[in-house]
This record gives sequence, structure tokens and C-alpha cells, in this order.
Amino acid sequence: MDNSDFKSKIFDEVLKIVVKDSIKKEIAEYNDVKEDERHTFSPEFESKMTKILKRGKKFKTDFRKNSLKIIERTAVVILIILSLSFVSLFSVEAVRTEVYNMIITFYEKFININFKNTDNQNFIMGVIPEIIGEVFLPSYIPEEYWEDDISKSDVDVRAVYTNDEGKNIIYYQMLLSAVVSVDGEEYIENDITINGNNGKIYEYNKADDIVYYIIVWNDNKYFYQIYSFSNKEETIKVAESVVLHDVEK
Repeated sequence: MDNSDFKSKIFDEVLKIVVKDSIKKEIAEYNDVKEDERHTFSPEFESKMTKILKRGKKFKTDFRKNSLKIIERTAVVILIILSLSFVSLFSVEAVRTEVYNMIITFYEKFININFKNTDNQNFIMGVIPEIIGEVFLPSYIPEEYWEDDISKSDVDVRAVYTNDEGKNIIYYQMLLSAVVSVDGEEYIENDITINGNNGKIYEYNKADDIVYYIIVWNDNKYFYQIYSFSNKEETIKVAESVVLHDVEK
């Protein structure tokens, strides 16, 4: 089931729940009205309404076919806001999480990478962080590397790991609004999946046998980047080891 089918199914189920509750309330209110309080229309009025209904039968089918979905969706938006039953549905991560796709812009000597919201389902609850709250860090570092520096701000987390040769592994956790630039010369680009999240890996082979890797990915909450002089396999292991970290360690 693709994303559009999923959303349509969710809205249809929401419509059933909310409309069912609404109908029950209306029936209950109607049944509370006493017979002597019900309005009786005049014969002239009843005759005019009968003629109008007969004329309406000509376009009833086409009207339903063309407009029912629009009416349903409009009704859902209104009833969702009024109905408490819809709140429980937003506890499902698949419903309340926005979907961000990687946007890559190529220039002459560098590449810009950022993320764009392409499926804005999140019109009631905000779940995309505007500042760094949770800190995620690698839980695996190659044996010859050690932690050199870790810093945190409202917009990013930066961790530097180094070895005896002065080579670094640099890790970033950033907001999804961030834009980063990477070297656009002498590289090989491939798709990669990090713990179920789509990303890119860039391999660079520069002069003097300088080889390094850049991995970028996102989890629809934060944007991550690793810049590494370690080998490809170890760099991927570092990326896959990123987990929620206790800041007060």
C-alpha cells in the first residue's frame, strides 16, 4: 500500500468513527422531541418539495460521484477538530510524522544537501523539533580512534573522534532545516540505508592517496552526517551505531 492509499484509508476510517458518533447524537436529540412539538408543513410546501426532489433525481448520481469525496474530506477536517476520538489516532507515528525527502543540488565544485517536507500530514500536532532536544551519538568507534570533542547547541550536535595519525571521524546531528555542502569533485555517490532510513554515501579518492567518506541521512526527525577517514565498512558501522545518548554522562 503506497502512502496516498494509506492516508486515504486513514481518513475513511476517521470519517466512519466521527460521523457515526455525530449521527448517534443527532438521533438522540431528535428522539427527545415530543410528538406535539414536531412541526407540520403545509400541503403547498410538501407539494413544492416533492417537485424539487423529482427534478433532483436527474443529476443525483453524477453529483454524488463527483462531489462525495470532496464533501467527505471537508467534513473530516471539520469533524476531526471537534471530535475527541480523532486524537487517539494521532498517537500512531505513521499518521502524525511528516515525511522529508533528501534534496540534492549540484554545483560546479560542491553539492548542497537539504531536506524538504513532501507529505505534510502533520497539520494538528507538531513533532518535528525546532531545536535539538534529544542527543544522538555513535555507540561504535573503530579501535584506533578515541573521543576528542563533543559539543551541543540548539541547532546541532558535533562529535570529533581522532587517531594517532591525526585522521578524524566527524559526526553531526542537525535540524531538518539545515543545509550542508559537500565536495562536488572526484567522488562516487551511492544510495545507502542506515537503520531503515534512506541516505547517501559519498566516496572521495583524492591525490596522494587521500580517501574519505561522507554519509548523510535523516530519520524524519533529525539530519545526520558523518565525515570519515576510516574505511568504508567502518564508516557505515559508525553510522548504524547512532543511538539516543545520555548527555549527562
